[in-house]
Amino acid sequence: MSKLSRNGMRMDKNGENCLFSDTELNVINSMTLGEVIAKVTNVKVQGQPGVNGQNREVQQDVFIHNGANDPCPQPAQLNINTAISVPPNSGNNRTIIENCVPWQTYDYFSGSEVSFPLTFLAVALLIPATIGLMICMAKYREKKLAKARQRIVRREKTKEPHTYLAIEWVGPNDGERHIKIKFDENRKKIHVSDRRGKPLRMIDLRSHGSKQIDKLHIWVSEDTGTVMSVRTEGEIDLVLKFSDAMDRQEFIQKLEPFLRGIGLSLQKVNFKEEVIKKNATTKEQRQKLLDKFFRIICLQAFKHTNMDAMDLGVLDIETSKQIADIQLTRTEFAEALQLKPTSLFVRNMFVLVDADKTGFISFKEFLDFFVVLSSDDGEGKVELMFRMYDTSKRGVLTQKQFALMIKSLLELSDSSLEQRQLDQLVTSMYRTAGVQEGSDMTVDNFKKIFASKEYAHTLDKATLNLDGISMPTKEEGTRSGARQTLKARGSTIVRGYNTMKPGTKNISMKRQQSVSAPTNFAVYPKTAFGQKWYNFSQWVATYQLQIFWLTLYTLVLVGVFLERAFYYAFEREHAGLRRLAGDGVTTTRGAASAMMFTYSSLLITMSRNMITFFRETFLHRFFPWDSMHLFHKYIAALALVFTILHIIGHGFNLYHISTQASGDLNCYFTEYFRATDVLASFHYWTYETITGFTGVLATIVVIVMYVFAMPYARAHAFKAFWKTHNLYIVLYILMILHGSGRLVQPPLFQWYFIPPMIIFIIDKLISLSRNNIEITVKKAELLPSDVTALIFKRPANFEYKSGQWVRISCLNLGSNEYHPFTLTSAPHEENLSLHIRAVGPWTTNLRAEYDANNLETGQEIPKLYLDGPYGEGHQDWYRYKVAILVGGGIGVTPFASILKDIVNKSKIDEMRFPCKKVYFLWVTRTQKQFEWMTDIIREVEQNDATGFVDTHIFITQFQQKYDIRTTMLYICERHFQKVAGRSLFTGLSAVTHFGRPKMTDILRNIKLEHQNVNLFGVFSCGPAPLTRGLDRACADMNKVEGAVFKHHFENF
Repeated sequence: MSKLSRNGMRMDKNGENCLFSDTELNVINSMTLGEVIAKVTNVKVQGQPGVNGQNREVQQDVFIHNGANDPCPQPAQLNINTAISVPPNSGNNRTIIENCVPWQTYDYFSGSEVSFPLTFLAVALLIPATIGLMICMAKYREKKLAKARQRIVRREKTKEPHTYLAIEWVGPNDGERHIKIKFDENRKKIHVSDRRGKPLRMIDLRSHGSKQIDKLHIWVSEDTGTVMSVRTEGEIDLVLKFSDAMDRQEFIQKLEPFLRGIGLSLQKVNFKEEVIKKNATTKEQRQKLLDKFFRIICLQAFKHTNMDAMDLGVLDIETSKQIADIQLTRTEFAEALQLKPTSLFVRNMFVLVDADKTGFISFKEFLDFFVVLSSDDGEGKVELMFRMYDTSKRGVLTQKQFALMIKSLLELSDSSLEQRQLDQLVTSMYRTAGVQEGSDMTVDNFKKIFASKEYAHTLDKATLNLDGISMPTKEEGTRSGARQTLKARGSTIVRGYNTMKPGTKNISMKRQQSVSAPTNFAVYPKTAFGQKWYNFSQWVATYQLQIFWLTLYTLVLVGVFLERAFYYAFEREHAGLRRLAGDGVTTTRGAASAMMFTYSSLLITMSRNMITFFRETFLHRFFPWDSMHLFHKYIAALALVFTILHIIGHGFNLYHISTQASGDLNCYFTEYFRATDVLASFHYWTYETITGFTGVLATIVVIVMYVFAMPYARAHAFKAFWKTHNLYIVLYILMILHGSGRLVQPPLFQWYFIPPMIIFIIDKLISLSRNNIEITVKKAELLPSDVTALIFKRPANFEYKSGQWVRISCLNLGSNEYHPFTLTSAPHEENLSLHIRAVGPWTTNLRAEYDANNLETGQEIPKLYLDGPYGEGHQDWYRYKVAILVGGGIGVTPFASILKDIVNKSKIDEMRFPCKKVYFLWVTRTQKQFEWMTDIIREVEQNDATGFVDTHIFITQFQQKYDIRTTMLYICERHFQKVAGRSLFTGLSAVTHFGRPKMTDILRNIKLEHQNVNLFGVFSCGPAPLTRGLDRACADMNKVEGAVFKHHFENF
């Protein structure tokens, strides 16, 4: 019957088909829905025969309700006045109907209005919040470092008479330092030095003229019992800290008889420690005032100088009065000249300038002295220097006084001479002056040496250079001045190189001849466009490998992006998601694949051992392994760009998805089923799905990693940078989970990630196999300029090349925090060595850990973990026919290893490599800061019989070429080189130059020297200004047709 009914519904209206008889058609037309229900179900319908009609459940006419007798009552359905809350089985026959409402629309985004904007606002605000956190952490580290600089006071005694140990509080920004205090009753002074005896300052307690001292004031802390300050007029306060109150009281008890012995009394006042430090006159405060003092001196001496150039700022009446009333102590006078207060040069000059003999230099006295030295009167300056050393005021210098003058000049550069060598120099200079040896030297004889025509131009320009003050100089506009300038520049390197060693004379003569070769081989394009194109082509030639690989990588990355974007834009139209979300799907899918590719590629750039291995193979000719750090930053930047695209694209996608019914989304997301009809909100997709939630977490991780990877964070909060950078593990886990939700596509990340991951894990295991062995430090030495020298045991099977670097961690500072440093030892040496300069929190703490003053008696030197060695561009110096090594400051460390290697190879006759010549340029403030490097150079010179290495030392201790001290030292240096064939300052055959090197001129002269060389290797390491200047010089030289200078650099 049911089948008949279904067929009849289709065919009963067509009488022509003859499918049904008239009887059958009548049955079909008279059939009710109740009959159909009774036939096809078990429901009992009223009026049906048999059991289906008994215990009726549905009335016969199922569409009409006839009253209370119907088996299926429908109470209150049609009564508009009945409340909706009437229960259906309450027995109330009233019907219910809802009130009619006006026409309205339904917002499918309802429920997501708050979570959507707040989520993206929170992500946007997270960036400045993380930057703020980074800055706060950096400031906290600085405060922690300042606190770490506060020395631990131990009760110590010294065997030196009238000498006491304490800690000096220098200032709120300068921290504290261990000092020795010595009472000098004979000279009525209190001397302050460091624990090694290096003078730091002195307090002059003598009365001179208007300066009358009758008492010394001391402020003692009443709360801590360990702090006190020594105060006297015209001096910086000496704030001291002792181990305990007893130690401080003992010092005061010794101070009182010392003061009585020199005719002074002691006045003691009690204050809190905070008050003492707050009211102390610190070196920093005094220096700010002295800075303005010297600038006004310059302004008065050079009338033509613009006041704005002196950077004086606004001077109020009180500050002007303070400057006018300043009385310079000898220590301040010496610091202004960047010299030691105990040096003979400073003492004699101070006595000469102190015309009223008060023991201080007034504003007028210093101005009068400065005006003389700032003039163009060269002979007047020589007379002034003569009077400085004519302490007997007889108008002549004895030979002993003359030799003492030379010694004092040498003292300025921390140099010294043996007596025999000093006698040779004095004899030579006496001969130049035409004075018989042993006779007295008059001022006229003195002028023949220091004011001769050879040095007249330099001496005329000589002035008194002040620390931190830029001195105005006259333009070298005359032809004579131009010739002198060109001559000075030409002698910078190669031309001026003459070691006076046997066997090198022919080499020097040949070098002199080659320098004079014509320079017309340089061909410049004539048009502006041609010059720009030529410069560009030269730049491409220099960096062709880097450009090729970066371009290739970028093209592959673009291809990965476009392939996925095209697929979801055109080949997945049938899925409907692209039509729903628009171009957001195209962007996010392409960006997602680009992210997979870039983030996976970063693992390759982090595989240090693999890089070191391959750079030693033939592959170094085809791939720039030394540029992996550059590639790492470039790939990371691209990854960030595509991450931002991915996030923005998902913002559009999630908006569209949040407006769709669950049933529809089940069709769009074939791999994801949501068994409910409730409309899913934005926060559901973002926070309640694994894809959305891991995406939010990954975004947070990326923001934190990139913010803390900024240069500022690396410099000021390295520990935070290192820890946040190690979140890459968390990021990769989140990326794997992010794709496991399978919302749009099956996971693809593993195909990008697994190969680099395997390489990285193997590389990491190699490192872990090395750095879990404790390395014994055999010797730790604190050197000048905050350099710490560490000599430690060389592990078994540790093979490396000169110029390579390692990573170390100090067990006392945390075994998991590694920092990279270049090895200064050579491959043939038994031990490994590092020279580390304290420039940040970790290196400062490392210096403190290895400070013998901080180690308890019998305590072992802290041990290290070692990881490496790793490759560096500097180790390729031997691949170039001519290598130019330039080291500045502590950046000289990689070249220490290279020079040691050259010495060793020259001894065993193993100079079998392409390199035929090495130029080593050492730029240093004073070579005495790196005596260990001077010893290495000396050993090179002793073993270098063929002139393989040319060494030139540039001393930048004096800021200007035409400084009066530099001029005097320059004249003595040239005389000594003529006599002894080596430098007066370093004791080396290497040429010593004053001031900073002119890199372009140097490279040009070297190019002239080696005209058959097509490719020069330039290797630099040091401060950023040095490497940038050398990079510009290489770029300038590469603009000229001919040889190419390939620059490898590392900033320290």
